[in-house]
Amino acid sequence: MNRRSIIISVVAAAVGILLLLGTRAMFAGNDRAEDPSTAQATTPTEYTPVPATPPAPPSSTTIVPAPPDPGSASPDAVTEQALQTMFTWNPASDVSGADAFARATPWLTARLARPDAAVARNTTRPTPNWDYWKTRGIRITAHVELSCSGCSPDTADRVQRTATIVQTAVAADGRTAVIETPITAWVTVIRQDDGWRVDELGF
Repeated sequence: MNRRSIIISVVAAAVGILLLLGTRAMFAGNDRAEDPSTAQATTPTEYTPVPATPPAPPSSTTIVPAPPDPGSASPDAVTEQALQTMFTWNPASDVSGADAFARATPWLTARLARPDAAVARNTTRPTPNWDYWKTRGIRITAHVELSCSGCSPDTADRVQRTATIVQTAVAADGRTAVIETPITAWVTVIRQDDGWRVDELGF
């Protein structure tokens, strides 16, 4: 073997030794990084994991606010409740709008609450869609908005309001559809010994 071959062999052996040592050092570093005891030492000792709080399940019961007390409610509250009750229908159990009108009598004067009153005839007249709603389990809800357009000034015993009544058909599966034509009513509320009552109602 000549001198040049010897030198090449020595260099190759040296390179091989260096590569072997470097590879061992590299794996040794990885072993330290993956060592659980090492990882635990780098975690702050004061850290305590907090389990996430699961969200509360949705309520299956809709809370319906209680109607106002006719003896202590304001004139506007009495007007809204009377009209909302009068125009909220359940054709599945109501024979006609007359049942809803009867439910509204706690907020009406005795004169207006009579079944033969003109307002009773106006609010309980036959509705063409009643049988359709009945067979499909559709309810009709009413929303009332009050204004004072063209009303006389309020007094201690008499208040006038203009009411817009918007009805919504609610299907058994929860779908809704607003009935396109709202109802406009002119309302007079008077103070009696037992509180405010609707005394006049025109459409």
